[in-house]
Amino acid sequence: MILFDYIYYRIYYQYKVRWNESIPGLYALYALLILSFAQLANLNSLLFALSIYFDKMLPREYAIAISCIVLILNVFRYRNKKYNILNSRWENENQDKRETKTGLIVFYIGLSVFLFFYSAVKFGKHFAT
Repeated sequence: MILFDYIYYRIYYQYKVRWNESIPGLYALYALLILSFAQLANLNSLLFALSIYFDKMLPREYAIAISCIVLILNVFRYRNKKYNILNSRWENENQDKRETKTGLIVFYIGLSVFLFFYSAVKFGKHFAT
């Protein structure tokens, strides 16, 4: 969970510092949605792969239920000023380390999106024939 906490913290921090919006709840929403999207992209890629492996499609209702559960768990995890706790943990982080980790976060999110679309295309081709 530390990885996801850090990703949430860094996304929140980026919105707070870069865009300087006046509504802190919006930072939390952006961070929550981006983190959840990356997690769901990875989870769905895994579900696509398992569907191909077992040669059976997962019912759409299950995929929607799993997505809702992930989003709800993230909402409960990161509600009520969770950023302040995470900020106290990482606010004094070395700048070089922070830049490296930011690059890794961008890579993680990019790779998550790529794998999701790649596996969705493979999944679609597999069951289209």
